[in-house]
Amino acid sequence: MVHHETMWISDSEDDKIYAYKMSDKSCDTDKDFNILQDAGNSNPTGILSDGTTMWTADTGTDKIYAYPLSDVPHIVQIGFDRPNSVQQP
Repeated sequence: MVHHETMWISDSEDDKIYAYKMSDKSCDTDKDFNILQDAGNSNPTGILSDGTTMWTADTGTDKIYAYPLSDVPHIVQIGFDRPNSVQQP
């Protein structure tokens, strides 16, 4: 996921979303999302941003989590029940 000067990568092994500066490809630890486990988001597998919120899906909890980009420690959890007809890969 690339947003302006920052690229984010979700890592389900480390339970984090890492930020990288597009200008020089270096880590931007000030923008990393290190709070995923605190929210129960321990298996982030996909990310999306609308410029104000970072959304991440979690395959372990079957939930979508929202993190405001302006205030990373603030956590909003939105749970979506999957229909029974959806099969796990």
